[in-house]
Amino acid sequence: MDWNETEKSYPSDKTIHKLFEEQVAKIPNNIAVVYEDTKLTYRELNQKANQLAHHLRNTYKIKGDDLIALCIDKSEYVLIAILGILKS
Repeated sequence: MDWNETEKSYPSDKTIHKLFEEQVAKIPNNIAVVYEDTKLTYRELNQKANQLAHHLRNTYKIKGDDLIALCIDKSEYVLIAILGILKS
């Protein structure tokens, strides 16, 4: 029972991607994602998510509260896509 107790309180004034960016600032060179033989640091993950967010906003004119579907095979790109969408 104790092992599954994962409830945490989070600041209600910050978004998920802002909390992630705070973590990037604290530990940019730590490994954030491992999928098979691929490893990404927090900095690399953040850079790739930012690149996707800029692409979505510039190419598709994404605005806040737009719905974006995600259809992707399991890989390191899933987290990049989720963060990129949140940031866009």
